[in-house]
Amino acid sequence: MNDEQLNKPIQVCDGSSFANSPNTENVLSLRLGSMKIVGTIVGVRYEDALDKDGKLLPRVAIDVETHPAMVISVNEAWVRDRNGKLAVHGFWLKLDSDGKINSMTTLGKFLRFIKVEVLEDVIGKRIDLHPKRNGYVVAIATKDFNASELGWT
Repeated sequence: MNDEQLNKPIQVCDGSSFANSPNTENVLSLRLGSMKIVGTIVGVRYEDALDKDGKLLPRVAIDVETHPAMVISVNEAWVRDRNGKLAVHGFWLKLDSDGKINSMTTLGKFLRFIKVEVLEDVIGKRIDLHPKRNGYVVAIATKDFNASELGWT
C-alpha cells in the first residue's frame, strides 16, 4: 500500500446498495439473527449406517433445500428425551410388530411432528433446522424447541 491508500478515509456503508433487499433499509442497524434455518424437503432415502456401537443399521435421510440450488442431507433431529431435555438422535429405521415405523423413535416423532404418516409424504414439507454443537444442521422435531436451553447458541 502507498501513502495515499493508507490515508484514505474509511467509508461507511449507509445501506443504500441494499435498497432492494428485504429488511435492509440501513445495513448498519441490522441485528444478529437466529441460527434456525427453514427448508423444504426435496428427497428421502434409505441408507445403512454405523451406530455408536459400530453396528450397521438402517437409517433414513432427508434432503432439504435451504436456498435455491443448496440441498443438505439430514439424518438426525432435535427431540425431547425421556427426561424432557433437548437431545439430537438419528433417524434410525425401527419397525413395530405390525411392520410400520415405530412412532416412539426419533423418525416416528419427526413424522408426527410434521403431520405425515407415510414416509414419502415428507416431500414438499417445510421444516425448521438448527445446528448441533459441531455445526452440522439437523431437523427440529419438537414444538417447544428453545435454542437458549442448549447453553452454547
